[in-house]
Amino acid sequence: MLNGLDLFSEETMRGHLGKKKEQHPCWKGGKITDRDGYIRVWVPDHPWPRKGYMMEHVRIVELRIGRRLAPNECVHHNDHNRKNNSSDNLTLMSRSHHSKIHRTEDAHKFPRGKDGRWRGYI
Repeated sequence: MLNGLDLFSEETMRGHLGKKKEQHPCWKGGKITDRDGYIRVWVPDHPWPRKGYMMEHVRIVELRIGRRLAPNECVHHNDHNRKNNSSDNLTLMSRSHHSKIHRTEDAHKFPRGKDGRWRGYI
């Protein structure tokens, strides 16, 4: 109860039933941030998305190159900021090259013990 009004009564819930996208008061323009920090955009006609949303940086690069990404390609954020999806910050590269870049840049986060084995994060 809030100010004498039951928030979960049928009277209060009835106003939003059937409202979708722009008509719903909680609509945020078709952009959400997933739990990994990537921005996802509403693209219902794209063959790749799950539930109509796809990663914005992938969409930007696909529109720039004029085709879908190949299975062995990925998009790299040059400044490592997952929310900075400006076109000049995104680089298309192979998955293997992307992995090599991150292994060399993130090597200081994975220290080795005296026996030479990885100990995990610092």
